[in-house]
Amino acid sequence: MAGASPLAIWDGHRVKVEQIAVQGVTALEQVFLDNPTMSRTELAWLIRQVNHEWGVVAAQDAADTMVIARATAGQHDLEAPTVIDAITTEVAEAIAGWAQAGETPEEVLRRAAISTTRHLRNASRDTVEVSTALAGTGWCRVPRPGCCAFCLMLASRGAVYTSRDAALTVGGGRRKRGRRASGSRYHDNCGCMVQEVLPEHGVPPIVAGMERLLSTLQQQSPTKTLTLDDWRAYVTGQRRADAAARRSAAAALAEE
Repeated sequence: MAGASPLAIWDGHRVKVEQIAVQGVTALEQVFLDNPTMSRTELAWLIRQVNHEWGVVAAQDAADTMVIARATAGQHDLEAPTVIDAITTEVAEAIAGWAQAGETPEEVLRRAAISTTRHLRNASRDTVEVSTALAGTGWCRVPRPGCCAFCLMLASRGAVYTSRDAALTVGGGRRKRGRRASGSRYHDNCGCMVQEVLPEHGVPPIVAGMERLLSTLQQQSPTKTLTLDDWRAYVTGQRRADAAARRSAAAALAEE
């Protein structure tokens, strides 16, 4: 990875996390399908084990990525990243309870897989958030192409800085986070990732673009504010316009 840009370094991590999530969910499916009538306790144990095995891998890769990106920026004196451990038993039991509200084994598995994917991604996201707070740097939310308006709105916050005291409540080998800050809320199927922000690099282009867009829309608003509903309406309108433009272009090519 020598000589790689920060964007390429973090893109590589994002790809790895998605691969880890697939492997984790595949392991979950294999065990569940052998015993689709497993109890809530058994399902909670399975979810905990999958997160313990694969979540640690995702968290460690996040920590390694931070070290590589920092070295690229010449930042060698920051506190070493803290690898956040797997989900707690209480969280695994809550996921299992929600999953088993499904009416069929297929629905139970689908629910368990969705939540497991979110928590495997969180292993990376939490590691970056906690580690940046301890190091005194910042982090930003990097949206996935085609993500929902809510995620785009949160990404438009740009760099986020968290106090060391807040980080200490979730680090030190404990996974309990308590209530998440608004910028670090992740719904099921959310593919947003978290990236450390260093002064020499700044935020990725997509985040900078979201910041500028939000500022522009706020300035254009009569109240100088923008609600989530306003933002959603704008995003929906833009996507419809883009889709219409693509259809028009395709029709024009077909006529040639």
